[in-house]
Amino acid sequence: MKRCTVGALTLGAVLAATTVSTQAQALFDRRPVLIADPVPGRFSVCHGHTCSVVVTVGLSAAEWQRVRSVFAPSPPDAAAERGRIAAAIALMEDMVGAYTGTWRDLGGDVRGFARQGQMDCVDEATNSTTYLQMLAADHLLEWHTVGPVLKRGHLLWGVPHATAVIVETASRETWAVDSWFLDNGLPPYIVPYRVWQKNWYPESN
Repeated sequence: MKRCTVGALTLGAVLAATTVSTQAQALFDRRPVLIADPVPGRFSVCHGHTCSVVVTVGLSAAEWQRVRSVFAPSPPDAAAERGRIAAAIALMEDMVGAYTGTWRDLGGDVRGFARQGQMDCVDEATNSTTYLQMLAADHLLEWHTVGPVLKRGHLLWGVPHATAVIVETASRETWAVDSWFLDNGLPPYIVPYRVWQKNWYPESN
């Protein structure tokens, strides 16, 4: 069963030395330096594990229009909007991947370990949050707001994992938007955060 690792550290190595675990947890918790107000023409994308590589990317007007078209006509309810969000993130991953080399990213960490353009869960959660922020700024989200990156587990108990988050406006239900399990360009899983937080894992993996 795959789990998100922090950089090149394994859980066994973390448990072997308290100093290593402290350093690794700091990497997991750190905030990458990103463009504060991302817009389609200029935003940040990170990869290389725990956002060790941050690059500036821009989509053309035509590319962003493809993203906007995912939400036309407007979704009738929150559940439908979550489906549109997943499709839009997949589309943005695909387009951004061509500019950054992250099209090579494989789901999880093990299959693509040390692969150029590979992303861990911190990279994925950070990028998905940026994509969500751009959707919200363009008034494409009618049923949800964007939350901060959240995590579960700890390097000393449980296995650390991060996710992007949306909050349903009416019910205030928090949803995890998790693309780490899947290859680049596939729609992320969107599941209730209360379920995800309890070490949720897709059965297909």
